[in-house]
Amino acid sequence: MAQPVDKAAQEAWFASLAERSDYLIWGLKTSEWIGACGIKNIDFDNRSAEYWGYIYPAHLRGAGIGWQVLHFIVSKARSFGIDKLWLRVSKNNQSAILTYERWGFSRVCSEGHDIIRMELFL
Repeated sequence: MAQPVDKAAQEAWFASLAERSDYLIWGLKTSEWIGACGIKNIDFDNRSAEYWGYIYPAHLRGAGIGWQVLHFIVSKARSFGIDKLWLRVSKNNQSAILTYERWGFSRVCSEGHDIIRMELFL
């Protein structure tokens, strides 16, 4: 669902990460780099953060890597005092929605006509 960005905006965003406390990112690697995961929009007062992750190439999806990533993120979130993760997913991405529900996320509300917000209490 991310919008395209130009190279200069991308480089500025990466440069900003070192000084941000509301965004944590980790790379995913098997024998090669296959994706990234993290928590963003970290709200320490409300003890919540937005979970995100992606795995490429697509043939690696459904192989259990995402489940391992979620456990890693839950552990990291707890270490920062986070007790609720949330995410946004396209209503059209039924496989992701079903996966998140299997992982324990619950549908909370719609955001606009094409986004579902889901939450997981840790």
